[in-house]
Amino acid sequence: NSSASVTLTSSPAGISQTVAAVNGVATFTNLVLNTVGTYSLTASSSGLTSATSNYFAVIAGPPARLAFSKQPVGTKAGSTMSSVVVNIQDAGGNTVTSSNASVTLTSSPTGISTTVSAVNGVATFTGLVLNTAGTYTLTASSGGLTSATSNSFSITPGAATQLKFTAQPVGTTAGSTMSSVVVTVEDANGNTVTSSSASITLTSSPSGISKTVSASSGVATFTGLVLNTAGAYTLTAAS
Repeated sequence: NSSASVTLTSSPAGISQTVAAVNGVATFTNLVLNTVGTYSLTASSSGLTSATSNYFAVIAGPPARLAFSKQPVGTKAGSTMSSVVVNIQDAGGNTVTSSNASVTLTSSPTGISTTVSAVNGVATFTGLVLNTAGTYTLTASSGGLTSATSNSFSITPGAATQLKFTAQPVGTTAGSTMSSVVVTVEDANGNTVTSSSASITLTSSPSGISKTVSASSGVATFTGLVLNTAGAYTLTAAS
């Protein structure tokens, strides 16, 4: 007729519950383990020899949510990013290895939208490219599951490859100072290469202007431009 207190613990950890025996019997209810694995239970009570159960398995519950197990890593615009991995998980955060659900990955701002099928509960995204410099996040979604949003990451401009007039020349009268002309150093995808301080030379055709300035944060501004001869002109920027 013992009413001794009996403690039940799991190995690995997850359960620890104490109840008082009734007529020498301790009944444990509402036991929950949230992590997939193989477990045993040990019952102990002061002054008594403990007992260890048979091993038993805890398997994943039904798919409930998505989680990034490999976050995106920033790179240069136009370059392929490292792979991004999304797991299909149950409510306890266990990977549901039986799932082959379709998972869609989209970026904010826009630029990436791709869908793959999970293999053993894991969706791996490769070949991801963003062409516009900026700060992004990725969102993974799948029908009926709670979506996941990644950490933010940066896409930086690629190598300088081209020049672009971002403030075109405006005609004026001969001998008058023209409005400023702005030339931007860009990568192959049209992003301003803000790290560039390249020297840029502006010349006119027909001749009349030849001026060189250094870009600041990838932008060269030409001021004080004067043409003394009336006519139709174009300007060429070179570096």
